[in-house]
Amino acid sequence: CDENAIEVLRIAKDRGLLKGTCLLSNVQVPWPPLIKRVSFIAKKIRTPHYHAACFPYAKPHPRAVQTALSMMGASAEQTVMIGDQLNKDIRAANAAGIYSILRFPSYGSDPWYRTGKRKKQNAAIEQWLSQQRR
Repeated sequence: CDENAIEVLRIAKDRGLLKGTCLLSNVQVPWPPLIKRVSFIAKKIRTPHYHAACFPYAKPHPRAVQTALSMMGASAEQTVMIGDQLNKDIRAANAAGIYSILRFPSYGSDPWYRTGKRKKQNAAIEQWLSQQRR
């Protein structure tokens, strides 16, 4: 759990900078420790949450994002999605017509099953950045 990110969201909400928030989780298996973690973080930032990645509508499918929009009473045009996975979060936002921001994870090392995905993501980002520098 990234306490700095939670504090930034709290401040932004308290100052009225955010109309609404919703935590959209990648939890794919209804495993109690994962569900509890998502619920814990949502409670800390005082926001609704959705355990989104239920087959067959797992991110990057836009249905989970559309559900979150509905929960917030927001439209795609007035929404920004912040995610830490290019292949899931950012693709889901783009598929739903939402502006997206890729946030690099700062919560420590990734679990073994995400290491390869993260390497591919970082290579794609580095390639894009090198093209922007030209």
